[in-house]
Amino acid sequence: MQDIVASGDKFYRDRRGPILEAMLLLPLQVLALGVSPSSLCHYYQMSRMHAKEACNRFDVIVFRIYNHQYLSQPTATDLKNIVALHQRKHKVPGLMGSLDCTHLVWKNCPKAWEGSFKGKEKKTTIVLEAACDYNHYFWHASFGYPGSLNDVNILCFSSLYKSFYNDSLKNLEVAAGVVLYSIGNEKFDKVFFLTDGIYPCLDCFVKPIAAPVKQQEKRFTEWQEQARKDIERAFGMWKNSWHFVQHPIHLLNIQQIGCRVSCSIILHNMIVSDRIMGGDVHADYNPNLAQIDTNLSNTTSDTTRVPLTEHDGFIEHDNNQDETKRGEREEHLRLQNAIRHFINSN
Repeated sequence: MQDIVASGDKFYRDRRGPILEAMLLLPLQVLALGVSPSSLCHYYQMSRMHAKEACNRFDVIVFRIYNHQYLSQPTATDLKNIVALHQRKHKVPGLMGSLDCTHLVWKNCPKAWEGSFKGKEKKTTIVLEAACDYNHYFWHASFGYPGSLNDVNILCFSSLYKSFYNDSLKNLEVAAGVVLYSIGNEKFDKVFFLTDGIYPCLDCFVKPIAAPVKQQEKRFTEWQEQARKDIERAFGMWKNSWHFVQHPIHLLNIQQIGCRVSCSIILHNMIVSDRIMGGDVHADYNPNLAQIDTNLSNTTSDTTRVPLTEHDGFIEHDNNQDETKRGEREEHLRLQNAIRHFINSN
Protein backbone atom coordinates (compact mmCIF):
# COMPACT_ATOMS: atom_id res chain seq x y z
CA MET A 1 0.00 0.00 0.00
CA GLN A 2 2.88 2.34 0.77
CA ASP A 3 4.40 1.73 -2.68
CA ILE A 4 1.11 2.54 -4.41
CA VAL A 5 0.66 5.75 -2.42
CA ALA A 6 4.28 6.73 -3.12
CA SER A 7 3.74 6.22 -6.86
CA GLY A 8 1.80 9.49 -7.00
CA ASP A 9 -1.11 8.12 -9.04
CA LYS A 10 -3.95 10.68 -9.03
CA PHE A 11 -6.59 7.97 -8.68
CA TYR A 12 -5.21 6.98 -5.27
CA ARG A 13 -4.39 10.50 -4.14
CA ASP A 14 -8.01 11.67 -4.56
CA ARG A 15 -9.60 11.03 -1.14
CA ARG A 16 -13.08 12.29 -2.12
CA GLY A 17 -14.12 8.77 -3.07
CA PRO A 18 -13.86 5.49 -1.14
CA ILE A 19 -11.02 4.97 1.31
CA LEU A 20 -7.68 3.71 0.01
CA GLU A 21 -8.00 0.31 1.72
CA ALA A 22 -11.28 -0.38 -0.09
CA MET A 23 -9.78 0.56 -3.49
CA LEU A 24 -6.97 -1.94 -2.91
CA LEU A 25 -8.91 -4.78 -1.30
CA LEU A 26 -11.66 -4.89 -3.93
CA PRO A 27 -9.29 -5.64 -6.89
CA LEU A 28 -7.50 -8.27 -4.81
CA GLN A 29 -10.80 -9.95 -4.00
CA VAL A 30 -11.86 -9.81 -7.66
CA LEU A 31 -8.62 -11.56 -8.63
CA ALA A 32 -8.82 -14.11 -5.82
CA LEU A 33 -12.51 -15.01 -6.22
CA GLY A 34 -12.85 -14.58 -9.98
CA VAL A 35 -16.03 -12.50 -9.67
CA SER A 36 -17.21 -9.27 -11.27
CA PRO A 37 -16.32 -5.97 -9.52
CA SER A 38 -20.03 -5.08 -9.46
CA SER A 39 -20.73 -8.03 -7.14
CA LEU A 40 -18.55 -6.43 -4.44
CA CYS A 41 -19.26 -2.74 -4.95
CA HIS A 42 -22.05 -2.63 -2.32
CA TYR A 43 -19.83 -4.25 0.32
CA TYR A 44 -17.09 -1.68 -0.27
CA GLN A 45 -19.62 1.16 -0.64
CA MET A 46 -18.64 2.38 -4.10
CA SER A 47 -20.41 2.68 -7.42
CA ARG A 48 -20.09 0.07 -10.16
CA MET A 49 -18.12 2.47 -12.34
CA HIS A 50 -15.72 3.25 -9.50
CA ALA A 51 -15.29 -0.47 -8.67
CA LYS A 52 -14.48 -1.27 -12.30
CA GLU A 53 -12.06 1.65 -12.50
CA ALA A 54 -10.39 0.56 -9.22
CA CYS A 55 -9.68 -2.89 -10.68
CA ASN A 56 -8.26 -1.50 -13.93
CA ARG A 57 -6.07 1.05 -12.14
CA PHE A 58 -4.85 -1.58 -9.66
CA ASP A 59 -3.71 -3.87 -12.50
CA VAL A 60 -1.82 -1.04 -14.17
CA ILE A 61 -0.17 0.34 -11.03
CA VAL A 62 0.95 -3.11 -9.78
CA PHE A 63 2.47 -3.87 -13.18
CA ARG A 64 4.18 -0.48 -13.32
CA ILE A 65 5.69 -0.65 -9.81
CA TYR A 66 6.67 -4.33 -9.53
CA ASN A 67 7.35 -5.34 -13.13
CA HIS A 68 11.11 -4.84 -12.80
CA GLN A 69 11.35 -6.95 -9.65
CA TYR A 70 8.80 -9.74 -10.01
CA LEU A 71 8.28 -10.16 -13.76
CA SER A 72 11.73 -9.81 -15.24
CA GLN A 73 14.35 -11.77 -17.08
CA PRO A 74 16.90 -13.49 -14.81
CA THR A 75 20.22 -11.79 -14.22
CA ALA A 76 23.55 -13.62 -14.22
CA THR A 77 23.29 -14.08 -10.46
CA ASP A 78 19.74 -15.39 -10.80
CA LEU A 79 20.73 -17.84 -13.54
CA LYS A 80 23.64 -19.18 -11.46
CA ASN A 81 21.33 -19.72 -8.49
CA ILE A 82 18.61 -21.31 -10.65
CA VAL A 83 21.04 -23.85 -12.13
CA ALA A 84 22.45 -24.60 -8.64
CA LEU A 85 18.92 -25.08 -7.28
CA HIS A 86 18.00 -27.58 -9.98
CA GLN A 87 21.27 -29.43 -9.61
CA ARG A 88 20.45 -29.82 -5.91
CA LYS A 89 16.85 -30.90 -6.47
CA HIS A 90 16.92 -32.75 -9.81
CA LYS A 91 20.57 -33.98 -9.64
CA VAL A 92 21.44 -32.76 -13.17
CA PRO A 93 23.62 -29.71 -14.00
CA GLY A 94 22.66 -27.10 -16.61
CA LEU A 95 18.89 -27.20 -16.02
CA MET A 96 17.25 -23.75 -16.20
CA GLY A 97 13.61 -24.75 -15.70
CA SER A 98 10.46 -26.20 -17.24
CA LEU A 99 8.58 -24.67 -20.18
CA ASP A 100 4.92 -25.18 -21.09
CA CYS A 101 1.67 -23.46 -22.10
CA THR A 102 -1.74 -23.22 -20.44
CA HIS A 103 -5.12 -22.11 -21.82
CA LEU A 104 -7.42 -19.59 -20.13
CA VAL A 105 -11.09 -19.71 -21.17
CA TRP A 106 -12.36 -16.43 -22.64
CA LYS A 107 -16.14 -16.46 -22.22
CA ASN A 108 -16.90 -13.10 -23.90
CA CYS A 109 -14.66 -13.47 -26.93
CA PRO A 110 -16.08 -11.45 -29.89
CA LYS A 111 -17.91 -13.61 -32.42
CA ALA A 112 -15.64 -12.45 -35.23
CA TRP A 113 -12.59 -13.80 -33.36
CA GLU A 114 -13.99 -17.15 -32.27
CA GLY A 115 -12.43 -19.03 -35.18
CA SER A 116 -8.94 -17.90 -34.16
CA PHE A 117 -9.36 -18.37 -30.42
CA LYS A 118 -11.10 -21.76 -30.47
CA GLY A 119 -8.70 -24.71 -30.44
CA LYS A 120 -8.59 -28.28 -29.19
CA GLU A 121 -10.54 -27.36 -26.03
CA LYS A 122 -13.58 -26.49 -28.23
CA LYS A 123 -13.82 -23.25 -26.27
CA THR A 124 -12.44 -19.80 -26.97
CA THR A 125 -9.17 -19.60 -25.04
CA ILE A 126 -6.13 -17.35 -24.66
CA VAL A 127 -2.75 -19.02 -24.18
CA LEU A 128 0.01 -18.25 -21.67
CA GLU A 129 3.51 -19.56 -22.31
CA ALA A 130 5.63 -19.66 -19.15
CA ALA A 131 8.83 -21.09 -17.68
CA CYS A 132 9.47 -21.57 -13.96
CA ASP A 133 11.99 -22.99 -11.54
CA TYR A 134 11.63 -25.67 -8.86
CA ASN A 135 10.12 -23.15 -6.41
CA HIS A 136 7.33 -22.33 -8.93
CA TYR A 137 8.63 -18.81 -9.60
CA PHE A 138 7.85 -17.68 -13.16
CA TRP A 139 10.95 -16.40 -14.98
CA HIS A 140 9.30 -16.20 -18.39
CA ALA A 141 5.69 -15.33 -19.18
CA SER A 142 4.23 -14.46 -22.57
CA PHE A 143 0.44 -14.04 -22.87
CA GLY A 144 -2.17 -13.22 -25.49
CA TYR A 145 -1.92 -15.97 -28.10
CA PRO A 146 -5.09 -17.34 -29.75
CA GLY A 147 -6.21 -20.76 -28.54
CA SER A 148 -6.04 -22.23 -32.05
CA LEU A 149 -2.22 -22.12 -31.91
CA ASN A 150 -0.30 -25.06 -30.50
CA ASP A 151 2.80 -24.88 -28.32
CA VAL A 152 5.21 -24.92 -31.30
CA ASN A 153 3.43 -22.02 -33.04
CA ILE A 154 3.48 -20.01 -29.83
CA LEU A 155 7.17 -20.73 -29.31
CA CYS A 156 7.91 -19.10 -32.69
CA PHE A 157 6.27 -15.88 -31.46
CA SER A 158 7.96 -16.00 -28.06
CA SER A 159 10.77 -13.69 -26.97
CA LEU A 160 12.34 -16.74 -25.31
CA TYR A 161 12.81 -18.34 -28.74
CA LYS A 162 14.49 -15.18 -30.01
CA SER A 163 16.90 -15.23 -27.08
CA PHE A 164 18.17 -18.63 -28.30
CA TYR A 165 19.48 -17.02 -31.52
CA ASN A 166 20.30 -13.37 -30.74
CA ASP A 167 23.03 -14.31 -28.20
CA SER A 168 21.22 -12.67 -25.27
CA LEU A 169 20.84 -16.00 -23.44
CA LYS A 170 24.35 -17.06 -24.43
CA ASN A 171 25.85 -13.85 -23.01
CA LEU A 172 23.87 -14.38 -19.81
CA GLU A 173 25.18 -17.94 -19.49
CA VAL A 174 28.77 -16.76 -19.91
CA ALA A 175 28.31 -13.93 -17.37
CA ALA A 176 26.81 -16.39 -14.87
CA GLY A 177 29.62 -18.90 -15.38
CA VAL A 178 27.22 -21.84 -15.82
CA VAL A 179 28.87 -23.07 -19.04
CA LEU A 180 30.77 -25.22 -19.84
CA TYR A 181 29.30 -28.00 -17.71
CA SER A 182 29.68 -31.75 -17.83
CA ILE A 183 27.09 -34.52 -17.78
CA GLY A 184 28.92 -37.79 -17.50
CA ASN A 185 31.76 -37.63 -20.04
CA GLU A 186 30.03 -35.07 -22.28
CA LYS A 187 30.46 -31.27 -22.14
CA PHE A 188 27.75 -28.75 -23.08
CA ASP A 189 27.74 -24.99 -23.58
CA LYS A 190 24.01 -24.21 -23.24
CA VAL A 191 21.55 -24.46 -20.39
CA PHE A 192 18.40 -26.41 -21.19
CA PHE A 193 14.66 -26.50 -20.47
CA LEU A 194 12.41 -29.49 -19.84
CA THR A 195 9.47 -29.63 -22.28
CA ASP A 196 6.78 -32.04 -23.40
CA GLY A 197 6.89 -34.06 -26.60
CA ILE A 198 5.35 -31.50 -28.98
CA TYR A 199 8.30 -29.09 -28.82
CA PRO A 200 10.99 -29.19 -31.53
CA CYS A 201 14.32 -30.96 -31.05
CA LEU A 202 16.41 -27.91 -30.14
CA ASP A 203 19.75 -28.18 -28.39
CA CYS A 204 18.30 -26.39 -25.34
CA PHE A 205 15.25 -28.66 -24.92
CA VAL A 206 15.04 -32.07 -23.26
CA LYS A 207 11.89 -34.04 -24.07
CA PRO A 208 10.56 -37.40 -22.84
CA ILE A 209 10.89 -40.48 -25.01
CA ALA A 210 7.51 -41.06 -26.67
CA ALA A 211 7.52 -44.85 -26.41
CA PRO A 212 10.26 -46.02 -24.01
CA VAL A 213 11.13 -49.70 -24.39
CA LYS A 214 14.39 -50.34 -22.54
CA GLN A 215 14.67 -49.93 -18.79
CA GLN A 216 17.12 -47.04 -19.24
CA GLU A 217 14.63 -45.20 -21.45
CA LYS A 218 11.84 -45.76 -18.94
CA ARG A 219 13.92 -44.41 -16.04
CA PHE A 220 14.94 -41.34 -18.07
CA THR A 221 11.35 -40.63 -19.13
CA GLU A 222 10.14 -41.05 -15.56
CA TRP A 223 12.79 -38.60 -14.31
CA GLN A 224 11.98 -36.08 -17.05
CA GLU A 225 8.23 -36.19 -16.41
CA GLN A 226 8.70 -35.89 -12.64
CA ALA A 227 11.04 -32.90 -12.98
CA ARG A 228 8.77 -31.23 -15.56
CA LYS A 229 5.91 -31.31 -13.06
CA ASP A 230 7.42 -28.06 -11.68
CA ILE A 231 5.61 -26.03 -14.35
CA GLU A 232 2.38 -28.00 -13.95
CA ARG A 233 2.40 -27.39 -10.20
CA ALA A 234 3.19 -23.71 -10.79
CA PHE A 235 0.18 -23.35 -13.10
CA GLY A 236 -1.99 -25.15 -10.53
CA MET A 237 -0.84 -22.94 -7.64
CA TRP A 238 -1.31 -19.80 -9.74
CA LYS A 239 -4.84 -20.72 -10.80
CA ASN A 240 -5.91 -21.90 -7.35
CA SER A 241 -4.66 -18.67 -5.77
CA TRP A 242 -6.25 -16.36 -8.36
CA HIS A 243 -9.57 -17.73 -9.56
CA PHE A 244 -9.84 -14.97 -12.15
CA VAL A 245 -7.59 -17.09 -14.40
CA GLN A 246 -9.23 -20.39 -13.39
CA HIS A 247 -12.82 -19.38 -14.17
CA PRO A 248 -14.03 -18.26 -17.62
CA ILE A 249 -12.91 -14.65 -18.20
CA HIS A 250 -15.77 -12.20 -18.71
CA LEU A 251 -13.78 -9.12 -19.77
CA LEU A 252 -14.16 -7.95 -23.36
CA ASN A 253 -10.89 -6.05 -23.86
CA ILE A 254 -7.98 -8.44 -24.43
CA GLN A 255 -5.48 -5.78 -23.33
CA GLN A 256 -7.24 -5.47 -19.98
CA ILE A 257 -7.18 -9.25 -19.69
CA GLY A 258 -3.45 -9.28 -20.37
CA CYS A 259 -2.83 -6.58 -17.79
CA ARG A 260 -4.85 -8.45 -15.16
CA VAL A 261 -3.12 -11.76 -15.93
CA SER A 262 0.28 -10.03 -15.64
CA CYS A 263 -0.84 -8.58 -12.30
CA SER A 264 -1.80 -12.04 -11.04
CA ILE A 265 1.59 -13.48 -12.11
CA ILE A 266 3.40 -10.67 -10.27
CA LEU A 267 1.37 -11.36 -7.14
CA HIS A 268 2.07 -15.10 -7.49
CA ASN A 269 5.82 -14.41 -7.72
CA MET A 270 5.54 -12.13 -4.68
CA ILE A 271 4.02 -14.99 -2.69
CA VAL A 272 6.74 -17.42 -3.81
CA SER A 273 9.48 -14.90 -3.01
CA ASP A 274 7.97 -14.21 0.41
CA ARG A 275 7.87 -17.95 1.15
CA ILE A 276 11.45 -18.64 0.03
CA MET A 277 12.96 -15.51 1.58
CA GLY A 278 11.37 -16.19 4.97
CA GLY A 279 8.94 -13.29 4.93
CA ASP A 280 11.51 -10.58 4.08
CA VAL A 281 9.47 -8.46 1.64
CA HIS A 282 12.41 -6.15 0.89
CA ALA A 283 14.81 -8.95 -0.17
CA ASP A 284 15.25 -9.87 -3.83
CA TYR A 285 14.21 -13.41 -4.64
CA ASN A 286 17.08 -15.88 -4.45
CA PRO A 287 16.05 -19.34 -5.74
CA ASN A 288 19.03 -21.09 -4.18
CA LEU A 289 18.80 -19.48 -0.76
CA ALA A 290 20.37 -22.49 1.00
CA GLN A 291 23.63 -21.98 -0.87
CA ILE A 292 24.18 -18.28 -1.59
CA ASP A 293 27.14 -17.68 -3.87
CA THR A 294 29.03 -14.61 -2.74
CA ASN A 295 31.89 -15.03 -5.22
CA LEU A 296 29.95 -13.75 -8.22
CA SER A 297 30.82 -10.12 -8.86
CA ASN A 298 27.95 -7.66 -8.47
CA THR A 299 28.24 -5.89 -11.80
CA THR A 300 25.43 -3.88 -13.34
CA SER A 301 24.37 -6.77 -15.55
CA ASP A 302 24.22 -9.06 -12.51
CA THR A 303 21.99 -6.87 -10.36
CA THR A 304 19.75 -5.04 -12.85
CA ARG A 305 16.73 -7.07 -13.92
CA VAL A 306 15.21 -6.36 -17.32
CA PRO A 307 11.39 -6.49 -17.34
CA LEU A 308 9.75 -9.07 -19.56
CA THR A 309 8.08 -7.70 -22.67
CA GLU A 310 5.15 -8.93 -24.69
CA HIS A 311 5.90 -11.10 -27.72
CA ASP A 312 8.18 -9.27 -30.15
CA GLY A 313 6.58 -10.61 -33.31
CA PHE A 314 6.88 -13.74 -35.39
CA ILE A 315 10.39 -14.88 -36.23
CA GLU A 316 10.57 -15.10 -39.99
CA HIS A 317 11.83 -18.28 -41.58
CA ASP A 318 15.44 -18.16 -42.70
CA ASN A 319 16.67 -20.80 -45.12
CA ASN A 320 20.16 -20.50 -43.64
CA GLN A 321 18.78 -21.87 -40.36
CA ASP A 322 18.01 -25.30 -41.85
CA GLU A 323 21.60 -26.51 -41.40
CA THR A 324 21.63 -25.02 -37.91
CA LYS A 325 18.43 -26.88 -37.00
CA ARG A 326 19.89 -30.16 -38.26
CA GLY A 327 22.92 -29.56 -36.07
CA GLU A 328 20.62 -28.68 -33.16
CA ARG A 329 18.82 -32.00 -33.53
CA GLU A 330 22.13 -33.86 -33.24
CA GLU A 331 23.05 -31.76 -30.19
CA HIS A 332 19.59 -32.37 -28.72
CA LEU A 333 20.04 -36.15 -29.04
CA ARG A 334 23.55 -35.93 -27.57
CA LEU A 335 22.26 -34.01 -24.56
CA GLN A 336 19.31 -36.36 -24.09
CA ASN A 337 21.51 -39.47 -24.29
CA ALA A 338 24.02 -37.97 -21.85
CA ILE A 339 21.28 -37.25 -19.30
CA ARG A 340 19.79 -40.71 -19.82
CA HIS A 341 23.12 -42.43 -19.09
CA PHE A 342 23.75 -40.07 -16.15
CA ILE A 343 20.33 -40.79 -14.58
CA ASN A 344 20.73 -44.55 -14.97
CA SER A 345 24.28 -44.56 -13.56
CA ASN A 346 23.17 -42.85 -10.30
